Amino acid sequence: MSKQITDYLCVTGPAMQAYLPDMARLRLKVFYDYPYLYEGEIEYEADYLQAYLAKPDCFFVLALDNGVVVGASSCLPLSHAKTEFQQPFLKSGWDLSKGFYFAESVLLPEYRGQGAGSIFFRLREEIALQQEQYEYLAFCTVDRQNYTELKPENYHTLDDFWQLQGFKATDLTARFAWRDRGEPRASMKNMPFWIKSITA
Repeated sequence: MSKQITDYLCVTGPAMQAYLPDMARLRLKVFYDYPYLYEGEIEYEADYLQAYLAKPDCFFVLALDNGVVVGASSCLPLSHAKTEFQQPFLKSGWDLSKGFYFAESVLLPEYRGQGAGSIFFRLREEIALQQEQYEYLAFCTVDRQNYTELKPENYHTLDDFWQLQGFKATDLTARFAWRDRGEPRASMKNMPFWIKSITA
């Protein structure tokens, strides 16, 4: 039986500090599954997430069950994202200052099917629109076309869902490394971008 999300919370700046352990916990659990197959380490998570606090206009959108964080997503200006995620745009002549980047989005399985994914997208888009300087939204996913050994039989892509949110697939692709589940070392992954225009 699924559990219920009771509230959503947007936090930014120093207030994010209190939620870094929750974000790390969710990333390690949710990204362990297909298609990310992420074999994470808490030390890396601490460094990775701590960097958000130093970046202006970074936000966490949190899903809560009576005060307990059960899902989370993040967003920040593309100009403040990791270099690996900026490079495809720079090479193609995009203006980084006009882009707002949706980073991770993670939700415990027992809370899925309640519309949290759509709410994460909507709230992050509202944050971008409030800044009144961005022209497009972007996020990337992982390409696992050639790695299907651990693909669950009931797995289906989120392409239709992302299209419903107004995003379109592009040929922009980032390259980012992490250690796959059961692998001895990190390997590079192709991460294609989806983009949505938010200009009038």
